[in-house]
Amino acid sequence: MGTELAVAGMVISLASGVFQFASAQKAANEQEDIADQNAKREKEEAEELAQRAEDTAAREESLARARAAASGVGGKSTNLYISDLTKRNQREIDWMRKSGKSKAKITQREGRAAASATRSQGAGSLFSSIGKSVDYGYSEWGN
Repeated sequence: MGTELAVAGMVISLASGVFQFASAQKAANEQEDIADQNAKREKEEAEELAQRAEDTAAREESLARARAAASGVGGKSTNLYISDLTKRNQREIDWMRKSGKSKAKITQREGRAAASATRSQGAGSLFSSIGKSVDYGYSEWGN
């Protein structure tokens, strides 16, 4: 009877470890999927903000040109002002896009790191279960 209990204990311990390992793998895959979805959303949000900023900049630049034309003021200083305005707006828009891409990459890296830790924990649980089973078997039959 003792042998059957020892074998049953070993099997239960191993089965528990395998289940924990499989659960950890599934959780890690879900962490990666969520990170990918969040990164995609961050990219899309940044692109939408950049597009809105481009629209606002185009209106601002157009209004500056119209005001200059309506006032009869023109020439080099007006052209420099509009050129500087266009460059400033473009720098801000470029920064928005760059920042959005950077945030998305960070989100993906964080998700991958969390998934890696989850996988490691699952593997640790599996090896721990194997060790416990071997130890239990040795204590039952080794002496």
